[in-house]
Amino acid sequence: MFAQLHSEPQKQSHYAKYRSLIPGLALLFHLLEGHDGAVCHECLEAALHYSLYLKSHAQRLYGAVEGTDGSSLRLLATKLCDRKLVSGFTARSVYTKSWSGLTKKEHVYLALDQLVELGWLREQVVDTGGRKKTEYTVNPDIPKTLE
Repeated sequence: MFAQLHSEPQKQSHYAKYRSLIPGLALLFHLLEGHDGAVCHECLEAALHYSLYLKSHAQRLYGAVEGTDGSSLRLLATKLCDRKLVSGFTARSVYTKSWSGLTKKEHVYLALDQLVELGWLREQVVDTGGRKKTEYTVNPDIPKTLE
């Protein structure tokens, strides 16, 4: 409980550093590719993609500190195996179902990030004309049960 109360400022500080990390990575990728002139769009995209990868690892580390021991990952994986979620679902649609152990947004997002990394899900940002949303597509080859 103590770690949960005091980890939020550390997270904010950590993620605030991404404001300089992403441009730095974009420049590094730009130079490594041998480009001249201004940083190209492709190198910026690569830096953004890499920062999401780094963020997922940071979230996992913070999850370990906060006591999220992978139980939300297991619970969400079980729901996927039981076919309780179909492709096109959002994080909101998970935590609003009030499933035990999957009601906290941060636990759901952590589990979703891990399942994307494991290849169980694919995330896609959808432009809705206003605020963008992330939808998840379920890999049809996931097992029918957890072993």
